[in-house]
Amino acid sequence: MEVKLTVIPDDTTANDRESDWGTELVIRPASTSYAALGIFDSIKPFRARLKEILEPTCSTIQHWDNTVEMLSKREEIIGCLNKIFTEFKDYQKPFLLHPIWKTLGKSPIIDKGNAYDIFVWSDFAICRTFIDCASRERDVGKVTRLYRSTLRLARILYELTQTDKVNIHNIYTQMAFNLQTDKEFALNGKMTRRFMNHPRRYNPIMKLSSITNVIMNGGHKELSPERRFDQSLYYTAQELFKDDA
Repeated sequence: MEVKLTVIPDDTTANDRESDWGTELVIRPASTSYAALGIFDSIKPFRARLKEILEPTCSTIQHWDNTVEMLSKREEIIGCLNKIFTEFKDYQKPFLLHPIWKTLGKSPIIDKGNAYDIFVWSDFAICRTFIDCASRERDVGKVTRLYRSTLRLARILYELTQTDKVNIHNIYTQMAFNLQTDKEFALNGKMTRRFMNHPRRYNPIMKLSSITNVIMNGGHKELSPERRFDQSLYYTAQELFKDDA
């Protein structure tokens, strides 16, 4: 399973009340392609039903890389995926391990109380994020990253129902829609908190001191974190600007 380690709160939720804090999640193209293949593998025995859901919409598409055509199919494609995800929700499986650590607001200081936890996303759940968020976009006039992911998922599943084969590389290359291809999409904390809707999101189960059971035998002396100017400045600013206090 893939691992995504992120901090809470992110910049978009740091000024909200603590119970509304959320964490950013950045997803790469490989993740969505693996999730799509895993979903099809789980529901492959129901290929006929999957084809029945997708074919009326997908078989009419002439050019999957045409923005105008894809925008006109938005409601139909999202509707197809919603039906699939509802009917086959019992076939989802763990896909992404998502450890979080909690800081004191936007500062780099780890919370002195409960600081660490882990969430597990299923393959259905990680796809549910971009499908749901894309469905809430209105009058965008272009194919966004979230809707692009939705389209790619629909096409992968549809092509697999036809021939049991799919050219992932071609789909991801052809369906770029003038967006950068190194990142599939990013969800900010205001988005992820809807899916990570549990008190352990903002009140993690493990305390700060528990890290001593993980890093042992002087291992902390070997840590060599990346040095960022803004982070170094943060730790020295109090002394540098003490006259401005």
